[in-house]
Amino acid sequence: MISISTPEFANRKIVKTLGIVSHEHVFGVGLVKELDLGKFNGGIALSWAEKVHTGRDLAIKSIEDETIELGGNAVVGVDIIYKVLGAHNDMVMLLVGARGTAVVVD
Repeated sequence: MISISTPEFANRKIVKTLGIVSHEHVFGVGLVKELDLGKFNGGIALSWAEKVHTGRDLAIKSIEDETIELGGNAVVGVDIIYKVLGAHNDMVMLLVGARGTAVVVD
Protein backbone atom coordinates (compact mmCIF):
# COMPACT_ATOMS: atom_id res chain seq x y z
CA MET A 1 0.00 0.00 0.00
CA ILE A 2 1.27 3.43 -0.94
CA SER A 3 0.02 6.55 0.87
CA ILE A 4 1.25 9.95 -0.29
CA SER A 5 0.33 13.54 0.48
CA THR A 6 0.47 14.69 -3.14
CA PRO A 7 -2.58 14.37 -5.42
CA GLU A 8 -0.72 12.25 -7.99
CA PHE A 9 2.34 10.07 -8.49
CA ALA A 10 5.45 11.15 -10.36
CA ASN A 11 6.08 7.69 -11.80
CA ARG A 12 2.73 5.85 -11.68
CA LYS A 13 -0.62 6.42 -13.34
CA ILE A 14 -3.93 6.55 -11.45
CA VAL A 15 -6.25 4.26 -13.41
CA LYS A 16 -9.31 4.51 -11.15
CA THR A 17 -10.49 6.83 -8.38
CA LEU A 18 -12.55 5.05 -5.72
CA GLY A 19 -13.52 7.87 -3.35
CA ILE A 20 -12.68 9.60 -0.11
CA VAL A 21 -11.41 7.56 2.83
CA SER A 22 -11.09 8.95 6.36
CA HIS A 23 -10.58 7.93 9.96
CA GLU A 24 -10.54 9.85 13.24
CA HIS A 25 -8.91 8.57 16.42
CA VAL A 26 -9.82 10.26 19.72
CA PHE A 27 -7.81 9.62 22.86
CA GLY A 28 -7.14 11.16 26.24
CA VAL A 29 -3.85 12.25 27.73
CA GLY A 30 -3.53 12.81 31.46
CA LEU A 31 -1.86 16.08 32.40
CA VAL A 32 -0.57 15.00 35.78
CA LYS A 33 0.05 11.30 35.19
CA GLU A 34 1.62 11.59 31.74
CA LEU A 35 3.36 14.95 31.96
CA ASP A 36 6.52 13.52 33.48
CA LEU A 37 9.21 16.18 33.52
CA GLY A 38 11.85 13.47 33.65
CA LYS A 39 10.76 12.32 30.20
CA PHE A 40 11.17 15.65 28.43
CA ASN A 41 13.52 15.70 25.47
CA GLY A 42 14.24 19.15 24.08
CA GLY A 43 10.92 20.46 25.37
CA ILE A 44 8.86 17.52 24.04
CA ALA A 45 6.78 15.42 26.42
CA LEU A 46 7.70 11.95 25.15
CA SER A 47 4.55 10.19 26.39
CA TRP A 48 2.37 12.75 24.58
CA ALA A 49 4.47 12.51 21.42
CA GLU A 50 4.22 8.71 21.49
CA LYS A 51 0.41 8.85 21.81
CA VAL A 52 0.07 11.35 18.98
CA HIS A 53 2.43 9.28 16.80
CA THR A 54 0.45 6.11 17.56
CA GLY A 55 -2.82 7.91 16.77
CA ARG A 56 -1.43 9.12 13.45
CA ASP A 57 -0.23 5.62 12.53
CA LEU A 58 -3.63 4.15 13.43
CA ALA A 59 -5.46 6.75 11.33
CA ILE A 60 -3.23 6.12 8.30
CA LYS A 61 -3.53 2.33 8.68
CA SER A 62 -7.32 2.68 8.88
CA ILE A 63 -7.59 4.65 5.62
CA GLU A 64 -5.27 2.14 3.95
CA ASP A 65 -7.47 -0.73 5.17
CA GLU A 66 -10.58 1.07 3.88
CA THR A 67 -8.84 1.57 0.52
CA ILE A 68 -8.12 -2.16 0.29
CA GLU A 69 -11.79 -2.91 1.05
CA LEU A 70 -12.76 -0.61 -1.84
CA GLY A 71 -10.38 -2.48 -4.16
CA GLY A 72 -7.63 0.15 -4.21
CA ASN A 73 -3.89 -0.10 -3.83
CA ALA A 74 -2.95 3.50 -2.95
CA VAL A 75 -4.16 6.63 -1.15
CA VAL A 76 -3.35 10.05 -2.60
CA GLY A 77 -3.78 13.52 -1.14
CA VAL A 78 -3.35 12.24 2.41
CA ASP A 79 -3.96 14.95 5.01
CA ILE A 80 -3.30 14.44 8.73
CA ILE A 81 -5.43 16.42 11.21
CA TYR A 82 -4.50 17.16 14.83
CA LYS A 83 -6.96 18.87 17.17
CA VAL A 84 -7.39 19.40 20.90
CA LEU A 85 -11.06 18.69 21.61
CA GLY A 86 -11.05 19.94 25.17
CA ALA A 87 -9.89 19.36 28.70
CA HIS A 88 -11.57 18.27 31.90
CA ASN A 89 -9.83 18.04 35.27
CA ASP A 90 -6.42 16.56 34.41
CA MET A 91 -7.42 14.98 31.06
CA VAL A 92 -6.94 16.47 27.59
CA MET A 93 -8.89 14.92 24.71
CA LEU A 94 -7.05 14.86 21.39
CA LEU A 95 -8.19 13.97 17.88
CA VAL A 96 -5.84 12.67 15.22
CA GLY A 97 -7.37 12.02 11.84
CA ALA A 98 -6.34 11.10 8.32
CA ARG A 99 -8.15 11.53 5.04
CA GLY A 100 -7.31 11.00 1.42
CA THR A 101 -8.56 9.59 -1.87
CA ALA A 102 -8.52 5.85 -2.49
CA VAL A 103 -7.23 4.98 -5.96
CA VAL A 104 -5.96 2.17 -8.13
CA VAL A 105 -2.53 2.77 -9.65
CA ASP A 106 -0.72 0.73 -12.26
